[in-house]
Amino acid sequence: MLNRVRTDLDNAADHTIPFTRDRWQINRAKDSVSEFQRDMSNGHYDRAALDRAIDSMQRVVDGNRLPYRWQQTLNDDTNRLRELQNRLEGS
Repeated sequence: MLNRVRTDLDNAADHTIPFTRDRWQINRAKDSVSEFQRDMSNGHYDRAALDRAIDSMQRVVDGNRLPYRWQQTLNDDTNRLRELQNRLEGS
């Protein structure tokens, strides 16, 4: 699932103008997701890292000028990250 989120971020970045705030926010979100994925791959659940990934994704959805399709895709990915957080925390 995390690979899919990163792929979706890559695809969304392809629909932004290089060297803009939009692209920067997407790259920051991708870095946050990658950081969380690295921790999980090492058997360590870092809630703060997941919170950062979710927050970064939400900022992309809220503040980016992406085509509607990519906004919806990234919004769905953000919700999947929240669901993952709920599962990991037993909620």
